[in-house]
Amino acid sequence: MSGGAALVGSAALLTGTAQAETKPQPPGSTRPWQPSGPTLGPDHQVLPGHPGAQISQPGKPYPSKPAPPRRITRALLLTFAKGAEPFPADRHTMLVCRSTTGDRPTSAAACRALDEAGGDPAKVEPAKGMLCPAIYDPVTVTATGTWDGKLIRYQHTFGNACDLNIMAGSVFAF
Repeated sequence: MSGGAALVGSAALLTGTAQAETKPQPPGSTRPWQPSGPTLGPDHQVLPGHPGAQISQPGKPYPSKPAPPRRITRALLLTFAKGAEPFPADRHTMLVCRSTTGDRPTSAAACRALDEAGGDPAKVEPAKGMLCPAIYDPVTVTATGTWDGKLIRYQHTFGNACDLNIMAGSVFAF
């Protein structure tokens, strides 16, 4: 290829005007060449046995096997620290809400409270009828994880542990 042709080819690639390379057509075919089987892109092809290989062919119905249900993830890493800073944490736990069971005694209550709040600890319904002493002894809690596909990042410093118990209920009772 001459230097001028190389420059024209490079300019065509930069401007997006380059033509795709054409493949030879089978004898008697009037349709442009297409790769056999389903493809993921110009350079990738689905391998036989891969779930994506069951894409229906034109004129044929879709496969009768439905897609598996999506797993809903409800998992939060919870931390508790004495003071106005979240770290170093004095204690932590992983709350996984697959059902109303978990690895700690208050998991069922924590999962129910978070379920009602859409997974957001800031929206947990506060306890009613409780009073706390006006003693400043700050505690900081964090919650990080996912709830029904939504990223949860929560951090709050409460005036004392009693305020935490009223506002967050069983979520941070570990």
